[in-house]
Amino acid sequence: MPNKLIKKVLLIRQDGLGDTLLMTPLMAALKQNIEGLELSVLASPIGAQALKGNPAVDNLLVVDGKKLSPFGYLKLAFKLRRKKYDVAISISEKFCPRLLTWLSGSRIRIGFFPGTTQPLKSILLPMVFTHRIQYPNDPSRYSDLHEVERYMELLHPVGIKLNGGELKIYLPEEKLAWAKNYILSAGGGSELIALHLSQKWATEGWPKEFLAEMIEYLLRKMPYAGLVVTYGELEAEWVKPVLAMLPKDRVHIYFSRDFCNWAALLSQCKVLITMDTGAAHVATALHIPMVDVFPSEHFEHCSSRWYPWHVPHRVVKRELLASSSDDKSRKIKHSFLENILGSTKELMASSSEKD
Repeated sequence: MPNKLIKKVLLIRQDGLGDTLLMTPLMAALKQNIEGLELSVLASPIGAQALKGNPAVDNLLVVDGKKLSPFGYLKLAFKLRRKKYDVAISISEKFCPRLLTWLSGSRIRIGFFPGTTQPLKSILLPMVFTHRIQYPNDPSRYSDLHEVERYMELLHPVGIKLNGGELKIYLPEEKLAWAKNYILSAGGGSELIALHLSQKWATEGWPKEFLAEMIEYLLRKMPYAGLVVTYGELEAEWVKPVLAMLPKDRVHIYFSRDFCNWAALLSQCKVLITMDTGAAHVATALHIPMVDVFPSEHFEHCSSRWYPWHVPHRVVKRELLASSSDDKSRKIKHSFLENILGSTKELMASSSEKD
């Protein structure tokens, strides 16, 4: 279908913050290349937070798929069909977004096709999608293709062939002003590091108590720096033992259910240290340099597909920790701490030079 015949497009992505932000270059490309386009995005409640205020989105449909009954999905399908979208694109490879793409009744329905790696889906998906993008979910294929570039391939059937753009978050000015005042009132200086805690830190044999050890090490080696520690609602209980071990004079602990407050606070920091979670992609959209830590399992595949896109960063591989006490484990922990410290110092120095 020529671009000039496309008036209404629906994007479906019912996932978390990171996955949702990774499709913002695709959204911008659609709006920039199809004149007069009305773009609707169906997102999860969590993902939708990252899209508020985005000028590319004309209609934001917030749907909590976890709470939707089969009857609820049927009602949603009828609602989508009444919109008469010309194009529907499933950004996700999960069942429900694909089902909604098909039920939307759009003339052009686009999605990823797993090929022979998933035989049953290969039989069914030709009935769901009119246009299928060949991308088997196989670590041995497209090893250097970032997720942003992979999403952009979904636009090929509508004649848009670009490699990608910038991840974007649009924060209200009052939120940014609040964050600046918060940092000043907390006594934070210009050399501020953010550390985002998630349960992913306590995988592959690493105890969560190691986080307190890492924080103490960083503060000792960088006496000029302050630290903002953040975490999400799911970690509120899990993180309590760690927080109890932290020094209060140089560590500012922050938790809020307000996404914009949290993102605005991150924007005031020189560097973010995080496991590879949605926080990494939020920081990317805010152009914050970061140390992005990936577990050892599937490291090559994951780090090439989800590394911070178009921002200064260092990728750190965290090795498997078999024991927390033997000599080999102590060497692994020490090497990891040195990697985190060295990467953080390099990024902070680079950031200071730009300032």
